[in-house]
Amino acid sequence: MLNQKLREIKKATLTTSKRQSYIKKKPQEDTDLKDIKQENVVIVVEGATLAVILGNRGLEEMFFQMGLSARSVICCRVSPKQKADVVSLYKRKSSWVTLSIGDGANDVSMILEANIGVGIRGKEGTQAVRSADYSISQFRFLLRLLLIHGRLGYQRVTKMICLYFYKNIVLVFTEIFFLFFSGFSGQLFFLDWLPTLYNAVFTSWSCLFAYMYDRDVNESYALRYPMLYKSGQDGSLFNYWAFWRQILYAVWHGLLCFFVPIFGLTGATPNSEDGRTFDHWYYSTISFALILHLVTFKLFVDSSFWNILSL
Repeated sequence: MLNQKLREIKKATLTTSKRQSYIKKKPQEDTDLKDIKQENVVIVVEGATLAVILGNRGLEEMFFQMGLSARSVICCRVSPKQKADVVSLYKRKSSWVTLSIGDGANDVSMILEANIGVGIRGKEGTQAVRSADYSISQFRFLLRLLLIHGRLGYQRVTKMICLYFYKNIVLVFTEIFFLFFSGFSGQLFFLDWLPTLYNAVFTSWSCLFAYMYDRDVNESYALRYPMLYKSGQDGSLFNYWAFWRQILYAVWHGLLCFFVPIFGLTGATPNSEDGRTFDHWYYSTISFALILHLVTFKLFVDSSFWNILSL
């Protein structure tokens, strides 16, 4: 009887072609939300019905597809384990990021199961807050947490990761090019204390201060245009192309930082009257200075917001 009712609801919400494609789809295959048409329906499931659905592979697949096509799904009178099982069901079906929000001890298992857990500090204790990744005092603050802080956090972290890989690979490849130039003699290209202070002093602090205040739009525009949040859902700022593009830039810039001082400066041959040439440390110091200026300039270009502290 339950199986028959679920099929009738599914027929009312999905077209025949969509339904056939969902049945043929493997449960472990990723589902693209762009291919799903939402219907103007709301699904309400109670704990007893949910207990029958969970554990049955066919019913789970139908419940999963029906939940995606509905405007909202309400699970009432469910146990803490069932809450976690529903979150786990949607995590298994695709690679998207799940978020759970709760304010009581019965929400702890659901919060821990999701990729991101948000706890609301209220009258039901602090168990949910202590188990969550983020804590808010009211449910309405979830909007600012996602559209403002979450979006800015994603942008800042992706820029920081890409720049950290870039600035270290530039330095390393400059020394790698020197190995070929020196015939693998074992001679150091930079003085010992320069690479030591490269990450500790010269480049890390500038990245922290620049990206700490970095933002592309103000808070009012982020709340007014929620479609800006799509950059994080689509992964447009950090993907394979964005990462390897920074790697290619680093290799190319490392080549320039090495060969420009070597062949671009005068004094490489004894053309002066006394026959002297510039020594090895002269070129290495200039090459290191080029790296510092290049990394700083790239940080300046990649930043979306400039102020006194970031500059």
